[in-house]
Amino acid sequence: MLDYKKHNKEITIKLPKELITGYNQFLEYFSDYVKYSKGEDVQFDVNKVSDGLNIDLSVSENLNIETVGNYLKEYLDFAKQNIDSLKVNIETDINETDFNLLVLDLKHQVTSLKHSLEIANMRNNLLGGQVDHLKELASNFSQKDNVIHTQIINGGDQQFADKIQNKNEN
Repeated sequence: MLDYKKHNKEITIKLPKELITGYNQFLEYFSDYVKYSKGEDVQFDVNKVSDGLNIDLSVSENLNIETVGNYLKEYLDFAKQNIDSLKVNIETDINETDFNLLVLDLKHQVTSLKHSLEIANMRNNLLGGQVDHLKELASNFSQKDNVIHTQIINGGDQQFADKIQNKNEN
């Protein structure tokens, strides 16, 4: 059991629903990043759940969870770096072409995540504007007198009654 815990871990990350897809796509590439930059095989399965992401991690016997945690931190930090000057720590012997492809893939993943975050932020701002508008309408409505206009139909003849005004007593 101890050996299992050394090489396997399940994590649930709680996220707002607007961010789940973006982070899911970004984290899906993590195992490829580790494979090409570190030379390690990591099973990193990411699944959407209603309130976030569920990650199932399995590593080989010559690797431990803490090392993979460091790799994950390094990977997540790419989202904070300037996209045009990513600093990728390579621990494998890859040629220049493969390195350039890795960096290009990373730029794509980071750009995609940033676009997802921008879209979520825009949605949030739009919803905030709608909430402010509804608050203003509610405020304006509450300041109006309570007035009821009635129309009485009697035997086909329409009669209009005066407005009935209900004033709030304070």
